[in-house]
Amino acid sequence: MFRLIYTMPLYKVCLVMVLILVLWAYYRAYLPKKLFWSMNLCVLVLSAFAVLYLTVFSRKVGTYDVVLAPFSALREAKAEPERYRSMLMNVFLFFPLGMACANAFSDKMKMRRRVILVVAIGFALSTAVEYIQYRFSLGMAETDDVICNTLGAFVGSLSVILADFLGKHKKK
Repeated sequence: MFRLIYTMPLYKVCLVMVLILVLWAYYRAYLPKKLFWSMNLCVLVLSAFAVLYLTVFSRKVGTYDVVLAPFSALREAKAEPERYRSMLMNVFLFFPLGMACANAFSDKMKMRRRVILVVAIGFALSTAVEYIQYRFSLGMAETDDVICNTLGAFVGSLSVILADFLGKHKKK
């Protein structure tokens, strides 16, 4: 499935992310709580597995490189437009994880705190993945990957805000 998404035009990937975000927020607002929590748990586990599989377990030990300059991928993308796709795929990879993680916390927790916590979790997981890739020679360890992955977790966490808006709208 990730290959299918990787071959899509970039604007379609963005549209898919928006559609998923809106649907997930709608499900959170309108589905019975137990059903949504079960679905959310499945998405959380599957997305965590997908992140680890695609970034660590599917890689072969080989050469590695480290790029610590933030936003170097944006500079490279001017000459090599495929880098935009790579950055968007890093955002997309952590998007479902951020979405499910934000919805896994208690409703009593303030939304701002949930979003901040999800961003911190996304940052920590992404940093750990990049360190593992560096430490075990599993590919490039890049600062830009951490930035894009964290952005993906943040964008996914916005589903909580949208769900809250829909929930308030539902009550009227």
